[in-house]
Amino acid sequence: MNNMDTLNFLGKLDYEVIKLSGIAINSRLVISQFRSVETVYGRRILALFDDGKAVWLPERFKDLSEEFLTSVNKGKKIILIYLGKRKIATGREINDIEFQYIE
Repeated sequence: MNNMDTLNFLGKLDYEVIKLSGIAINSRLVISQFRSVETVYGRRILALFDDGKAVWLPERFKDLSEEFLTSVNKGKKIILIYLGKRKIATGREINDIEFQYIE
């Protein structure tokens, strides 16, 4: 996606973008699609949920390839589970999330 495509995509987005930290711990949200978006901060991955909400995945997901995202979007439905904040070895806190296939 180039900059103009990104602007148009976000401008027409029919989803309420929420923060991961705004999701209740252990919530299970069904993902309808993953999208990569070029932002002023670089490439980011947006998870679009079936309930009309969307969330930016943490920066550590930015290197997922387009091929990977396409294959995941064509596969089984996936649930995002928000597990809250977790301290990592550096002492920094990160959003802890997990994914599961819907069986």
